[in-house]
Amino acid sequence: MVGVCEKKGLTYHIKCFPNMGETRCDSYSYGGSIVAVYGGHVDWLQMSRMFARRGRWDTSDKSWHQGVARFSCFANFRDPLSRIESCYYYRFHNKGKGAPSCLADFAPEDMRRFFQASRSEYGYSCMNEPFRMLSSFVDEALFSTSDDSQEWELAFSSTLNNLARCVPLIVENSKTLDVVASWFPQFGDVVKFPKVQSNTGGSRKCALSEQHLDVLRDLTRQERRLYDLVLKRAQQFISSSAR
Repeated sequence: MVGVCEKKGLTYHIKCFPNMGETRCDSYSYGGSIVAVYGGHVDWLQMSRMFARRGRWDTSDKSWHQGVARFSCFANFRDPLSRIESCYYYRFHNKGKGAPSCLADFAPEDMRRFFQASRSEYGYSCMNEPFRMLSSFVDEALFSTSDDSQEWELAFSSTLNNLARCVPLIVENSKTLDVVASWFPQFGDVVKFPKVQSNTGGSRKCALSEQHLDVLRDLTRQERRLYDLVLKRAQQFISSSAR
């Protein structure tokens, strides 16, 4: 994205990219920057507020006038089991939080409790990341559980509503890049995904038991519901772009 922005002459603010002075990938606020392209871990609520502040309050009719067009987006999605495992090694391993070098070193129920209770240095767990990004909800206690509740249904509905304005990219399906090129021609030069990082932090490779996988499946139950819907939506985009 950085390469394309520079080639096309588009201003940008992309998290983690060194020449932006940004190394905090898990920082979701963009401050007061005004650019054409924002990238990284984008919190929908923060993004909406940032754009809203560019409007103006009209004292004559006592109404808020939006100053810029509503933003559009494309968003990466990854299989929930792969994502939560990778997140563990990125956020917790070698961070002094009692995280063993391999998830399989946990007893399955201890692993469950770790995922539910542990927080990164920025206060986030590894659970339900798509909802943390897209729901406009800020209740970390909600994201750290997979239990059915009325609040979860509200978060799920809000996520789908916001996602309706985004083109989904599926990390495991490079065809979705063609969809991005169709909807965002300025990014047509982005022709492949970078190598997906395993985020094992130098730990040894280890296989998870079926009991461990069952726990992870339960922890990502809400995310799996969303991911299955996103896959269907992505396929609709692919079919539409092929015509």
